[in-house]
Amino acid sequence: MGCGSSSSSGTEPSNKVKNQQDLKLNYDDFKDIDEHARQAPRSVEESIETLAKYLAKPANNDIEVVRALYVWICENIRYDTNAYFGGNLSSLDTSGKGVLTSKSSVYAGYANLFESLCQALDITCKNISGYAKGYGHNLGEIITFSQDTDHAWNAVRLEGVWRFIDTTWGAGYVDKNQEFIKKFNNFYFLTSPENFIYDHFPYFNSNIEESKQWQLLEKPISIEEYAKQIKPSKEARQYGITFSHPDVIIDNSPCTIIVESSAHPFQNCWFDFYNDKGSKCTDAAIMLCADSKECKTTARPQSGGKYTLCLHAKIKDENTTLAEYIINCGTAESNWKPYPNYGGFYGPTLSFTERGFESFCIKPSYTCKDGKFHLSLKTSSTPEVLVQLHDAENIDHKENLMVEQNDTSINIRSRLLTKGYYKLELLSKVDEKYTLASTVLILNTGESDWKPFPKNTGHYGPTPDFTDRGFETSCLNPFMNVQMAIFIFH
Repeated sequence: MGCGSSSSSGTEPSNKVKNQQDLKLNYDDFKDIDEHARQAPRSVEESIETLAKYLAKPANNDIEVVRALYVWICENIRYDTNAYFGGNLSSLDTSGKGVLTSKSSVYAGYANLFESLCQALDITCKNISGYAKGYGHNLGEIITFSQDTDHAWNAVRLEGVWRFIDTTWGAGYVDKNQEFIKKFNNFYFLTSPENFIYDHFPYFNSNIEESKQWQLLEKPISIEEYAKQIKPSKEARQYGITFSHPDVIIDNSPCTIIVESSAHPFQNCWFDFYNDKGSKCTDAAIMLCADSKECKTTARPQSGGKYTLCLHAKIKDENTTLAEYIINCGTAESNWKPYPNYGGFYGPTLSFTERGFESFCIKPSYTCKDGKFHLSLKTSSTPEVLVQLHDAENIDHKENLMVEQNDTSINIRSRLLTKGYYKLELLSKVDEKYTLASTVLILNTGESDWKPFPKNTGHYGPTPDFTDRGFETSCLNPFMNVQMAIFIFH
């Protein structure tokens, strides 16, 4: 979304780059300023000067002034989708005064209005145009200086620190139906250069050297680097999520992408995996999460081609897309076997220990060579559990499961007859309902001729009143492998 030129009121950027934390932003501190901006009467909209004077009146410093300008523009200016998609941009008045009058514009108008308000208040501001990864941007597409710029934004200098402002994206977004959806967000208010460069690349006056200064980075990147890097969602950047693969296109398969969150736990994680026809290929990828801070997603396409991987998570009670990748697969594995058709993560849920299980007693995945699988879980209480086992074709293998339970542990045994991947789900009762405690991926690498376990609707092992009946707790092993036995109980 850009205007092809740039103007400024103030100095050029300093070579000294400071961190976002230097401004000590706390959005709760802007509550009164935000309310003042949102309650602006129509009478103060007569001119740029009267509006600027009203917005700045209660501010204690320039940061609060700029915050008032940001909030008012985001809340009162609508994106003109008719002009943008109808090809009528040339007839649109994108001057600050024109936008104030019409209450609608495109990217250039948002940036011009913000700049005009800053000029009226002697706030140092730069109007910048360039390339953005917004509406219409295709994942992994090539971007060159021969293309027209497609967006505009601002930079302001506050307390000696340059930061970015994008009131266009702060106001909302354009959906797939080419409709503007008004949705205020804080992310594009005084955004740090390190976060802004993922989806904003400055280029104006056909001057590469002048333009790259306005990346505000110690080491500016090239347009080729900008085009090929991933675009983490604003939520991923806001929460400090890191990615093992910085480039959006991955030219090898299988590949494993690691996503980490050190500050905020993943409450849930999942993925979508599509081929170039848009069909889901969930059986060609898995997500493993050993804890709530790291997720590993492995993609193993069945055949060559171009695939799209979308990574999602729930953080602070909100679902968000973290990032998207293109995976180019040359040739698939010769003995490829599908994963279970499951787009969620393997590993313990966030409430695993709260359900009575000891921490770190379970892993996201296991491998067995002879079809014999045994999982021993330590417990701090006696959770009521239910275990389910399905293969990659979603066939139920409950006859190949046996569950033993005592006061301190739960033992899960299974007999896997064929090679391939299996999904084991451990559920426990919470509030009278069985809900997921952990999911486990099992790879069986060998054929076997194991016989199924006897049918049993409950668990193997002593009942809760076993000792009350006169038996010693250690006198009975729920699982025995014998040819002939004589049982003597003491």
